[in-house]
Amino acid sequence: MLTCTPRVISSLLSVQVACVSAAGYHVACAGQDGSCWSWGYNAEGQLGHGDLQSRHKPSRLLSLASTKVMQIASGGEHILFLCEDRSCWGSGQGADGQLGQVCERQCTPEQIPELVAMEVACGWKHCLARTESGGVVCWGAGDLGQLGLQQNTMIAHSPQAIPGLADVVHVACGDHSSFAVLCDGSLFGWGWNAYHQLGHEKLNRVVHSPTMVLPSGAKQVASGEKHTLVLLKDGSVLSTGLGQDGELGHGDTRTRTSLTPVSTLVPVAVTGVAAGGSHSCCVFRQGATDMVAPLPPPEDEILGGGEGSKAGSWFVSGDLNGLVALFTNTIIGFVLYLTITDSFGADTDRDFVSKKLIPATSVCVLVGNLWCSWLCHKLTQHTNQQDHMAMPFGINVVLTLPFTYSVMAVEWNATKDLDKALDVGVFACFMTGVLEILFSFMIEPLRRLIPKAALLSCLAGVSLSYISMGFAFEIFAHPVSALPSLFLILCAYGSGVLLPLNCPGALGAILLGVVIAWGSHALSSELGVSTLSDIYKPNQTVGYSLDYPYLPIPTARLFRVLANGAGWQYASVILPLALQNTVNDFVNCDAAEQSGDPYHTRTAVILVGATNILSSLFGNPYPGSLYVGHAAYKGMGARTHYSTANGVLTLLAAILNAGVLFLKYIPTEVTVGLLVWIGVVITALAFDEDMHSHKAHGIAVVVGLIPCLAGWACTLIAETVVAVFSLQPGDPGSSCPSFKDLSTQFGTSLY
Repeated sequence: MLTCTPRVISSLLSVQVACVSAAGYHVACAGQDGSCWSWGYNAEGQLGHGDLQSRHKPSRLLSLASTKVMQIASGGEHILFLCEDRSCWGSGQGADGQLGQVCERQCTPEQIPELVAMEVACGWKHCLARTESGGVVCWGAGDLGQLGLQQNTMIAHSPQAIPGLADVVHVACGDHSSFAVLCDGSLFGWGWNAYHQLGHEKLNRVVHSPTMVLPSGAKQVASGEKHTLVLLKDGSVLSTGLGQDGELGHGDTRTRTSLTPVSTLVPVAVTGVAAGGSHSCCVFRQGATDMVAPLPPPEDEILGGGEGSKAGSWFVSGDLNGLVALFTNTIIGFVLYLTITDSFGADTDRDFVSKKLIPATSVCVLVGNLWCSWLCHKLTQHTNQQDHMAMPFGINVVLTLPFTYSVMAVEWNATKDLDKALDVGVFACFMTGVLEILFSFMIEPLRRLIPKAALLSCLAGVSLSYISMGFAFEIFAHPVSALPSLFLILCAYGSGVLLPLNCPGALGAILLGVVIAWGSHALSSELGVSTLSDIYKPNQTVGYSLDYPYLPIPTARLFRVLANGAGWQYASVILPLALQNTVNDFVNCDAAEQSGDPYHTRTAVILVGATNILSSLFGNPYPGSLYVGHAAYKGMGARTHYSTANGVLTLLAAILNAGVLFLKYIPTEVTVGLLVWIGVVITALAFDEDMHSHKAHGIAVVVGLIPCLAGWACTLIAETVVAVFSLQPGDPGSSCPSFKDLSTQFGTSLY
């Protein structure tokens, strides 16, 4: 159950809470009497109750009832308990040494041997403790330098003294970083620094030993995954690191590369700070009372803003990442449409696509993206949360092929008339929209009956096979330009590496690929090695022309085909495809909800159906749908108006016939790495244990992958058979048997 406002935890009303600690998906607290309570996710036994059962309400740790707990520190899947006698106990995941001893897991708190601590702190998989002598010891994972030991220390299973630190009065951990405040107010930091969360712009991305980042004045540190807050002795606050969600409190969403004063808190005297994954809070004193408040929300100033602008009202930096990714998808669709008339088996003019097909599909993309932006705006108003993201929308490329081969191409073969072929395509798009609206009233019963693992496995199967694998072949067919682009995508979005000048990862990858592709072409021409297969060769068959702006104009196609009834003969094809499009939409709504964006599914599906009906009036034969990859787009930092921008850019590209320019000057292989990444993220999401009610549902996901993988393999074999027989002398059409006829000749290798 989602709770958007603070509520009293009734089971703790009788407890005078002294401290609270939360991380990952669990919470623990200690009372002033030393009692300890925990609740939340418990897959690794981190709650310390001796089992792996998650708890929805606070439960007291009976194993620590004989001692008095003074402090609690929470990691990703482990918890440390510091007791009155200065002993330290740990429970939860321990494979990376985070429990201070060699063990895989502890479901009941166990004492860390020979450790006497004055204060403890936990990162995601590492821990720090301040000793009585003023030194610091560490243990756990050290792959990103967070232990402050030698560079080759990947794991420490027992507390190790960190050299060079003395007179320490406070320690703190981010997810993969560490901090120590000395008695003179100086601040030292070490560990992961890819987003400058250590507070020093000249430090490396990984810092292996304690390094001074502030010479004096520090009192307390709070660090999340990618940002850090520092409370000074005078009550002011500094912040540094990633700021795309406003977590730095500077009134914008920009990243800070060094510790910067949070001027929006002046003249408040802050007494404490806290940092989550992408949010921050502070405690300040008002009269005789300590008050808690979030840091001020951002006023996005990337493409607008200024006084009066608020979070979500303008284009934020992450929206550029989402725009590049979504527009890349659109352009790939344009390229597909420019070559799709080859499926009709005739030398048709590409002007048919440029002047009629693409402008009509751009209406669908524009209207659908505007709907998605509006839905996101309404959701933001409803929840008063500024981190919601509009669902990605575009033409359903998966349905483009059956609509072409099974509807339009069939009509072309029967009539040899492109206009009649487009007419039945428009009818198919119209009926898909009508059926989607009707199917939308069946969504809730389907959702109750179908486990979430089954829904996610459908997305994962399509993503892994039809999205990732096909494009992966294209990447490895052109390794010189495509592999560097894919590598940059993995670094930017997989490892969280910031590119120079804060360039969006998707844009940087495409620019890098274009430079390498055209550079290899120039070099091969100069050296006379243009016959190499992996050297880029510009598309000489495409020429740009623009007789007049190709404006999308309402047509009479739909009314004509409704009147003559030519489209009804394809009802047996349209009905299952419309159902598939509907299921795709409500599955993607579920995926959006898992990412923190709970859209009303029926409303979203009805709007998609209405969009397809409207676009069919302009002659669009291909239905639009919500795109897979919501989590991936949101992980790029996209929010609301990347969707609006994509719709507008798509319309402009269609009007100006820009598709042929992309086809001529931008190699498709340098753009598809982004789509491979989106497919990988979707597949990984299906295996996330948090998406299921039981771990065994991972087996169901694997079973759900098999039909898609098998179908994709059969498609490859069928296309290969057709390609091989088309190379035979004579008439390819008459000499090419069907895949069904040939399947028995493959023997046991194809069952």
